[in-house]
Amino acid sequence: MLIYNSLVDSYLRYGITSWGTCSDTLKYSLQALQNRVIRNIMSTSTEFSNENSIIQYYQQLKVMNIDNLYTNELTKFMHAVVNKYSPPAFDHHFVEVTPSYTTRYNENALFEIPIPRTCLGKKSIKFVGPHKWTNTPRPIKELVNRKSFSQRLKSHLIGIHN
Repeated sequence: MLIYNSLVDSYLRYGITSWGTCSDTLKYSLQALQNRVIRNIMSTSTEFSNENSIIQYYQQLKVMNIDNLYTNELTKFMHAVVNKYSPPAFDHHFVEVTPSYTTRYNENALFEIPIPRTCLGKKSIKFVGPHKWTNTPRPIKELVNRKSFSQRLKSHLIGIHN
């Protein structure tokens, strides 16, 4: 796992908030590479059987796949924006919602999700960031401490329920 974290995970995480919305072809290639590494790690371990699916391997190793890595990093960024410890350049980047009445949707939302006009707009952080934040469970969003937020979010994304 030390080798995985230093040689694979660190490279996948680097700049993922920028390249995380890349083409499906590129994302598929990266996911296939990550799956191959995870299978190699699991085949060298005697305590795991080869009958398990790749999803179970990710859960057992407490590792996130490409999509979950992107969701994790972007949601942590939005947590920084909400709690006002993001860079000042992002202070007015997102429009906060002040609903006149409560619905199931807007009680969970904090930011206005713009309607993108192009495919590129759908990949913009202004669209994807608030969308990921809105889909984050409320008990996790309410955590103010960065470390506890990060740990709970990772457990949620991997599928480990505390």
